Amino acid sequence: MAQSERILWIETTVKLKELKDYDINPRRINTADFKRLVNDIKQDGYHRRILVSYDNVIIGGHSRKKALLAAGFREHDDIHVLKPNRLLSEEELKRLNIRDNLGFGDWDMDMLANNFDMDDLKEWGMPENIFDESK
Repeated sequence: MAQSERILWIETTVKLKELKDYDINPRRINTADFKRLVNDIKQDGYHRRILVSYDNVIIGGHSRKKALLAAGFREHDDIHVLKPNRLLSEEELKRLNIRDNLGFGDWDMDMLANNFDMDDLKEWGMPENIFDESK
C-alpha cells in the first residue's frame, strides 16, 4: 500500500453515547482486569484517551468506555478523545486497533484469524507465535 497522508491526532470532546464499537475489535478483558480498570478510573480519573475514527468508531478504548460508565460517568457526559485529522482506511483502522492493544488484555483468536492477515499482524507487532500460545 502506498504511503498515505500522515495521521495527525487532535484532542476533542464527544459524548460517551456517541462512541461506536469497532465491529472487529479482537481484544478482550477479563473480569478482574476490568474491575481494576474501573477502580483506576475512580482513583486517578480518565487520563488515557480513547482513540476514535473520524466518525467516532472506537479504535482503542472499548474497555475504557465501559469502565467509564461503570465508574459513574453517564452517557451524556463529554469526554476527551483523540481523533484523526482525516478519514482512515480499513487497513489503518485495523493496524491502529492492534497496535493500541498490543500490551493489554487477551485476544479473541477466532476474530484475529477470520478478520486479519497474519503477515499484517506480524508487521504491526503481534508476536509470531500468538496462535500457538492460545492452545
